[in-house]
Amino acid sequence: MQKLILTLLFLGFSSIKAFGLPYEEYVKESKAQGGQWKAQVLESHLSGNYLFLKLEKDGQTIWAATLNSYEASQGDWVSFKKVSPMKDFYSKSMNKTFTEILFLSSIENLSHENR
Repeated sequence: MQKLILTLLFLGFSSIKAFGLPYEEYVKESKAQGGQWKAQVLESHLSGNYLFLKLEKDGQTIWAATLNSYEASQGDWVSFKKVSPMKDFYSKSMNKTFTEILFLSSIENLSHENR
């Protein structure tokens, strides 16, 4: 039973793309970059307990969410690591279904460091 659950989880994650990469390649590239990714914020929405961010990296966009204790605005550059992808996630507070979204354990706002 446990093997079946793990297989289903793997199959679910294998169809998720992060910045245009299949999730397995995203993880591999992330490890090659020290686990750290950098992206620009296209949209930022505080909603409920989460900060939802539409991010762009190398011409690819993806939605991400993190705790609302972090700050990021349109145009800011952020770095992050430790992501959990989810497919077809419905947010009640945003009244929106995200085809693919990354849940981030934390973000670092690189734009605030340069101010």
